[in-house]
Amino acid sequence: NPSGLLKTGQPYHLVNYTGVINFSSDFGYNNPNNYSFTTVTNTPGQINVIVSGGPPVWNGGSLTDSLWSDNANWGNNGISSGETIFFANNARLVNTNDTSPGNSYGIGFDTSAGSFTLYGNPISMQGGITGVSPNPQKINLDITYTSGSTNDGGAGGLTLGGNITNAANND
Repeated sequence: NPSGLLKTGQPYHLVNYTGVINFSSDFGYNNPNNYSFTTVTNTPGQINVIVSGGPPVWNGGSLTDSLWSDNANWGNNGISSGETIFFANNARLVNTNDTSPGNSYGIGFDTSAGSFTLYGNPISMQGGITGVSPNPQKINLDITYTSGSTNDGGAGGLTLGGNITNAANND
């Protein structure tokens, strides 16, 4: 989604049609970032998609800390190695990755993201860094790239302040 995270529970309009379309029932499918999509045809002349689920999104909801391991900081949806994690809003803008060193994450900054500064344990980059926030972002983590990745800070820009290791096999 070029403008940030998908909004859950609202219909995304896919197509208008005339005439009759025959579906025996609506159907669903899963997508990267833990989103689920259900195609619905209950509005005459339209096919829509309803989004549910989604990736872990930082809300800084902990009452006591700014640690990545605290599920409350992710809306009580803890993070796991191998996921793309997103930072949004303006709570606990300076935070610390205290998950296991070398865990694999992709990182995204939503349109609502304030100016985050990420510290802590090194990560293995999965899928790159994307930013659509108008605010500058700082990632002061050591990052190991094991495959080709793209870093895009968006309009606000991105500063990588940790050590960068290229372990990708770029034959």
